[in-house]
Amino acid sequence: FNSFENSTDFDFNDIKSLLSKWDLGDWLEQHFCNFLGKKISIEDVERVATLSIEISTGDFTVINELTSLYEEIISRPIDYSCFKEETSKGFIYELEKTINQRIDEDDLNSYTNQLFKRGINKVAQKVGEEAVEVVIEAKDSNDLLFKNEVADLLYHTIILLKAKHTSLSDIESLLSSRDKKTDKKN
Repeated sequence: FNSFENSTDFDFNDIKSLLSKWDLGDWLEQHFCNFLGKKISIEDVERVATLSIEISTGDFTVINELTSLYEEIISRPIDYSCFKEETSKGFIYELEKTINQRIDEDDLNSYTNQLFKRGINKVAQKVGEEAVEVVIEAKDSNDLLFKNEVADLLYHTIILLKAKHTSLSDIESLLSSRDKKTDKKN
């Protein structure tokens, strides 16, 4: 259980005061999720707490069990939702950043910048064309073509957002506020 043994924040000899000072669940979530990208359950927290308390009372026979639990958690797939604001919100936000960069730097070789420079009417027209193509592909059975048209629509919509001096975060906030209003109605 090297990560805990080498941690300056975790002292097996003082586990009871640790549990009384901090919420172990928060500490474990920070350790596993924020730093390692691994989701943990309340059962994981309870098991770590139980085993840690046993170790603090001198029962070192459970170290292998604690190590196995740690290794099982570490072997889980990375859950990028763990990283919250510290890292990227996802590829679509990276795409928005790239689009903004090409426009802001006036990249003359960029299709994105060339379309943007043609003005808001041309950008809006392109979004409309892509929206029609999405509707057409939605009625057919070729999922790959449908997904490609949705991707084109999202790409051109991000350019339109830039032309309208808004961002994906603005739209996300609006959707979030609508969701909160819907929750209050239910």
